[in-house]
Amino acid sequence: MSAQNLQLVAATTPNGKPPIRLLTDNGFTIVRSCDLNGVNSADGKHCFVVRDPNDYELEITVQIGPAAAHDVIRRSHDRIKAGSGYWEALAERHLADYLWEQGDYPPDACLVVKQLTPVDCDLALRWPEADEAMVVVKPLSLYKILITFALSFCTSCARFIATKSSR
Repeated sequence: MSAQNLQLVAATTPNGKPPIRLLTDNGFTIVRSCDLNGVNSADGKHCFVVRDPNDYELEITVQIGPAAAHDVIRRSHDRIKAGSGYWEALAERHLADYLWEQGDYPPDACLVVKQLTPVDCDLALRWPEADEAMVVVKPLSLYKILITFALSFCTSCARFIATKSSR
């Protein structure tokens, strides 16, 4: 096992628990770097450690473009602020979509979100008033938020599959 593969294999969060791993349908594993090192993203750049199906790991940076960021803020009626967890979720979802659609890492290990999808817009409208609400939210409310996100994501996937199969 090379040193490149050790980051996710031996990974634990600062609290000693294993990090949450997002697995794409085509075998890529995504972990938020902030979960590994405890350092939150800054300047609209979000870092992830990604492992491909061949066990090669690469750190990928996802940047939210200014037009997309402005659109989110406008659509959320200024509820989503710069430090909101929404941005990390948005970056992670776009990275997962890219890996699933392209089957490879983005060029130069960087992805820029230039345009919002309908799912992004829907999630921006439904995102809680403040991220503090995410911490103290009742389990049932958190469950509803996660289900809404999952359903939106599944709808996006179904549209993509329908588009691909109609070609």
